[in-house]
Amino acid sequence: MIRKSSALIINNNKMLVVKKKKNPTHYILPGGKIENSETPLDALKRELNEEINLNTVDNDFDFLGIFYTNSQFENSQLETYLFHLNNKKINGEIIIGREIGSYEWISLDDGQRSDLSSGITEFAIKEALKIGNKNDE
Repeated sequence: MIRKSSALIINNNKMLVVKKKKNPTHYILPGGKIENSETPLDALKRELNEEINLNTVDNDFDFLGIFYTNSQFENSQLETYLFHLNNKKINGEIIIGREIGSYEWISLDDGQRSDLSSGITEFAIKEALKIGNKNDE
């Protein structure tokens, strides 16, 4: 089983997704594998800095839960710790790191696109819609 942390980053009812250079077929959420000595949140903060040049602190995140799905890229199951980036607005261009090939802000209505990872279609879109509905109240 692969343990990873991912960030749900929402701005103007759109969610940030990225494609890794080594696996350019599917968009995934920003984040990555948890190293042995790291907590899930520490891993996420490190990955966001590496992938999209975003510096964060613990209070920037709300923990949404742990989700299980099959990896799109490896023959293994994923255990994903999903966090919502709760108080940082990201506007304009993203500065991507060397592992990222591209990024896109997708509409929360685009949840059935074939180029989205199963983690996005099965879990992230549902969580993003819950957050979006709370923000609209």
